[in-house]
Amino acid sequence: MLQKDSETMGIPRVIFLGTGLSMQKLLREITKISGLEFVALYTTLGQSQKIEKQAHELHLHLEELKNLELPSGEKKLQQYRPDWIFSVLTPVILSPSILSIPTHGCINMHPGKLPEYAGNDVYQWAIRNGEKKFGVTLHWMTPQVDAGPIIYFKEFDISEKDTGLSLFIKCADSGTELISKALTEISQGKPLPKIEQDLRRRKIYLHRESLDGKISWKLTARQIVDFVRAGDYAPFKSPTYSPFICLKGKQIVVKKAKIAHLKGGIPGEVISINEQGIIVAAIDGTSVIFTAVELQGKGRFCGSAIASSLKIKNGDRF
Repeated sequence: MLQKDSETMGIPRVIFLGTGLSMQKLLREITKISGLEFVALYTTLGQSQKIEKQAHELHLHLEELKNLELPSGEKKLQQYRPDWIFSVLTPVILSPSILSIPTHGCINMHPGKLPEYAGNDVYQWAIRNGEKKFGVTLHWMTPQVDAGPIIYFKEFDISEKDTGLSLFIKCADSGTELISKALTEISQGKPLPKIEQDLRRRKIYLHRESLDGKISWKLTARQIVDFVRAGDYAPFKSPTYSPFICLKGKQIVVKKAKIAHLKGGIPGEVISINEQGIIVAAIDGTSVIFTAVELQGKGRFCGSAIASSLKIKNGDRF
């Protein structure tokens, strides 16, 4: 049940910050939670009509997320008198003064395992690093980004078929569950856990480190395949990089790849062409087959059409 009376005493007041899929999921979930007053949503206005429609239906005040970077935005937030702030994949880093506004604290949903995967785009890095398991963390927010005590952590498997997009969706689904669990505990007057992170194990991934999509021939076949699928957000555009190779001055985007196990050749050299695609030697003595690629202005090519359409032949080197 959503509380409409802003002067209601004794009922915890909650403000949300967030955009995208996770925010949509969470707005559906909070309709099942009673005993809390959901006051406002800070989001990127104009980005999602669906989120704004959901917020209006839930009687949430809508605010522009980036206003929190302004003194006027901070003052407006204070006027809402929040007891709790929940941040859901928010690109804005909250200042120490904003973190001190809510009575009980600020909580963040981080799409990764802490402290090993702090920072940005970490679910992509989990695939690139060859992880078999990953998870999402709900933690208290502190001035040091992604370093606050852990409330809950949920782990799940990374499958061989997972892409950057599918793993992000797993994080979004699991993270929404954790926030719903925390909100339910708060509504029942229960304290949330505070498990200190071992910051000696902390690794921070920066967004700028995730922008180079050029495939390196210093990678093994397995690493190349993982690099390709980590950057795969089809049918959407990747928020970071699109994996690519270069041939004769042309940049060819690799959409799909798998391990071929064919030996021979110099890393980056085309060693075979078949109906599935082009097979390229990797540094570990095996190879990778590119089964789908795109060339700007020419479109998408799959299987044997890759070599014939792009005039690729055995012995070419990327």
